[in-house]
Amino acid sequence: MANNENIKDWYISNFKSFEEKLNGQSQSFFHKFRKDALIKFSELEFPTTKNEEWKYTNINP
Repeated sequence: MANNENIKDWYISNFKSFEEKLNGQSQSFFHKFRKDALIKFSELEFPTTKNEEWKYTNINP
């Protein structure tokens, strides 16, 4: 479980790094879409191999 939280934190921190490099595009429709997706991602549990639809998906960064 801790490993999944570390991976989740990695994705969130990398998004923040990406956001800093947008060069004035942080108000675009696509960025708002990405940011909304990140908010939903942070609220959900990270999938594991016990979730059938994620069973064979490698989610490591």
